[in-house]
Amino acid sequence: MALTGPTATGKTRLAVEIAAQFQVEVISVDSGQVYQGMDIGTAKPPRAVLAKVPHKLIDICTPWERYSAGRFCRDALAAIADSIAAGKIPLLVGGSSFYFGALEYGLSQLPEQAHDCDHDWLAQADAFGWPFLHAKLMQFDAQSASQISPNDSQRILRLLRMYSETGVPPSELQRDSPPQEFPHPIVKIALVHSSRTEHRQSIGTRYHQMLSAGLLNEARRLYDSPQFDPSLPSMRCVGYKQAWQYFAGDVDYDEMVRMAIAETCSIAKRQLTWIRNQSAMIWLDAADSSPITKVAPLISSLVGGVSVGT
Repeated sequence: MALTGPTATGKTRLAVEIAAQFQVEVISVDSGQVYQGMDIGTAKPPRAVLAKVPHKLIDICTPWERYSAGRFCRDALAAIADSIAAGKIPLLVGGSSFYFGALEYGLSQLPEQAHDCDHDWLAQADAFGWPFLHAKLMQFDAQSASQISPNDSQRILRLLRMYSETGVPPSELQRDSPPQEFPHPIVKIALVHSSRTEHRQSIGTRYHQMLSAGLLNEARRLYDSPQFDPSLPSMRCVGYKQAWQYFAGDVDYDEMVRMAIAETCSIAKRQLTWIRNQSAMIWLDAADSSPITKVAPLISSLVGGVSVGT
């Protein structure tokens, strides 16, 4: 079972409510929450919540490691197998659509989807030609670029999408890719805001809450580390990379806030586009005061009424 949705829709809260009623094990599908010490900016569940409802695949590597979608697939499949062996329902929870897609289809079989950055790359291709974008691809992934023609627009665009989404060279992603599709039946639930305005407000409110909770102190500890490298996938997480610009004096505080909220809204838009392209998705409104009442009967029917304490 999978619970997904754009950022700042309340997925963690709903997952905890599901875990209180059913014999499930929560498996995080979040490309930022895998990193230790990046708690506030990745919106990890509070420690009290994790003590009550453990989440697998949280805090499994340091920020200085290059965690990939291929490694996530291996880790997730192992966690799913462990949950099933323990008689629990695996509940995949998170908003990392690329990770969800990689797990379900395998990286080499991911369906083609439009990307918000496509118009920028296409404009550059119109202005300078596809060899120009091929040269850009060569800068961060010479292996992939050397295997395709400088005028192969479709493959160049797809590889640029993959790198933009993950910060990892596509050749590395594909090397780690599991070849098979997801080996289990899966029920997909999406928690979304029906109002775009309300969702933007939720994103802004949550970011300001992160700042009040000490996001900049958390980011500063990373920034001051001798291992700090802004090119690492972890360091490209939204909220943190704007902090790097603020610390460096490139932007002021207000601009940092504006940029972080704007990029989070852009990510949420891409997440929603991905969800809309999925088949057999069950939709829940994040504005509903109690979405658990809508989804609990469905889960109960799927698991034969098996709930906590039965």
